[in-house]
Amino acid sequence: MQGVVRVPPRRKPVLAFVFFLMILLSGCLGNGQQSVEESSTNDDVVLDVWHTFAAESKEEEVFMNSVAEFESAHPNVTVDVTMVPFGNADQLFMTAAQGGQAPDLMRLSSDQLGAIGEVRVDGYPLLEDLRPHLTPQDRQQFEERALQAMRYGDALYGVPASQDCLSLIFNKALFDAQGLDYPDSSWTEQDLLQAAQILTAQDVQGLAIPIKTAYWWFPIQEGFGGSLFDENGEPSLDSNGSSEAMRWMLDLELEHGVVATGTQIEGMKNQFISSKAAMIF
Repeated sequence: MQGVVRVPPRRKPVLAFVFFLMILLSGCLGNGQQSVEESSTNDDVVLDVWHTFAAESKEEEVFMNSVAEFESAHPNVTVDVTMVPFGNADQLFMTAAQGGQAPDLMRLSSDQLGAIGEVRVDGYPLLEDLRPHLTPQDRQQFEERALQAMRYGDALYGVPASQDCLSLIFNKALFDAQGLDYPDSSWTEQDLLQAAQILTAQDVQGLAIPIKTAYWWFPIQEGFGGSLFDENGEPSLDSNGSSEAMRWMLDLELEHGVVATGTQIEGMKNQFISSKAAMIF
């Protein structure tokens, strides 16, 4: 299948997300199945794969089903799957790779590529550059911005498996109790803040978000007109809007009190499920 790499004898690279190209997207890239069969010449192949899906989650179930289907379609290939924690998957990989124990394939987040892309062992990067292995037809299977996110420098170190974004989720019953209209696409940050202030009463917070987790700040930053990098790839954290976005987000907790102090990701979920938070995103 297109995208399978040749592993040089002096290193054992991992392909971030490429197992989705091989497994989840098996058979959808034209003559991909034929390429796997021709390259393997029926020799037994064992692929060590690390994934970061939560245990017993729907994502893990879908992935494992896809692995089973892939193995069924390619009887000479055995996929040995290991789950690793998402939070330190990059560190675990770098340690394993530098010790010659890296998996063949791995799922990584695009923002983990920078640290990994800097590391060299005997002059070689830890990840395989996929550019020589993907045809224009292969590339068309992926949204261009998502594919660009898997680049570091000039190299393409992975193919995208998924994208996500933050969405505002709200408790209708709490809105109804305060006589508030539901959020819609016309809402600004001021509408969000005003509703959160009204909804914050007794043991209910108007909003629950992990204030100090950068992932939740990025869309706020962009909404205020800030950016992390300019069009030339230069850092632009001091761009107009970035400090304003940070101040607005911190003030949700520090000044307005609509977010409980110290809210973390799991706490956010628990508050919303127990109707102790009117909105999350």
